[in-house]
Amino acid sequence: MGVLNVRNGKFVLQFRYRGQRCREQTQLHDNKANRNRLERLLKRIEAEIFLDTFDYTSYFPKSPCSVVAKLS
Repeated sequence: MGVLNVRNGKFVLQFRYRGQRCREQTQLHDNKANRNRLERLLKRIEAEIFLDTFDYTSYFPKSPCSVVAKLS
């Protein structure tokens, strides 16, 4: 199950993918509208992980973790 946290006033998505803990910092500030938006995104990511259709790079193209996700 993924978690939505706040760090330095901005949201951080945390979830597990292929046995690894993934954390992605967003540029979205902590407010109700952004929280709702990211909660929906996190649910969609978790559903795709469950269905084995999740593509890390399509969600987080600039993340260093996307390179690692391609290799595993």
